[in-house]
Amino acid sequence: METQNKGTAVYEDEINLYDYWKVIVKRKTLIIGLFLAAVLASGIISFLMPKIYRGEVV
Repeated sequence: METQNKGTAVYEDEINLYDYWKVIVKRKTLIIGLFLAAVLASGIISFLMPKIYRGEVV
């Protein structure tokens, strides 16, 4: 006869900000890399867009 261990999972109801901070510090190179890639891509796109000048008479 086998017995089954039916353990109950315990979940914390609190949000621990220190856990989030540890994840951010652990992944800081990824975060900085994605930020710099987005800045570089937006700079290249805005540099390559044609310049459009408009004049308006009042």
